[in-house]
This record gives sequence, structure tokens and C-alpha cells, in this order.
Amino acid sequence: MNRRVAFPFLTLSDAAVDASPWSVALDGGEWLPAGDFLPDWDYASTIRLRRQLRIDREIASADLGISANELSLSLGLRLGTGQGKTAPSPGASGRSRDPRC
Repeated sequence: MNRRVAFPFLTLSDAAVDASPWSVALDGGEWLPAGDFLPDWDYASTIRLRRQLRIDREIASADLGISANELSLSLGLRLGTGQGKTAPSPGASGRSRDPRC
């Protein structure tokens, strides 16, 4: 499972989460495996995503140090366009202030 380290927050181990691959449907079409980009997409397209997750409650509770009865699930999804680079802040010249660079 692809994730970023979020120290100091506790995260679930790979053993706790079984995630199916992403599927995508464009404009009500058939479900297809999601790839690195979506051909034939434009801003007016309707995009549907799906994936199945299975959480092993015992492993998850051990990973988080709480009882299985205290577990709750909250999901978030971040999407973006382009190459994932952020724009420089206003007024930034793009030059490093570090004299070693």
C-alpha cells in the first residue's frame, strides 16, 4: 500500500490493510484498472474511482496500541493534476539562499 510516513502519528502496517488496485470509470463507461494517467479525460468528464479495503482488526489494534473495540475508520483521498510539483510561493525566485548551492 502506497503511503507517506506521518511521524509522530501511528500508522497501520501493510499486514493490517489489504487493498485492491484502483479502478476507474470515465463518463459512465466500464470499470478499468487505473493507470498513471487517464486517456481521453477533460475537465468536463465524470470520473468514478473504486477500491476495496479490508482491515485486520487485531493487527490494526496492535499497530495503534488500542483495543479492537476502539477502532474507527476515516478515509481521505487526495487527487491532483499535472506532475505533482507545487508552484513556488509568490515572490520566490527559485534560487536557493544556501550559499553552498
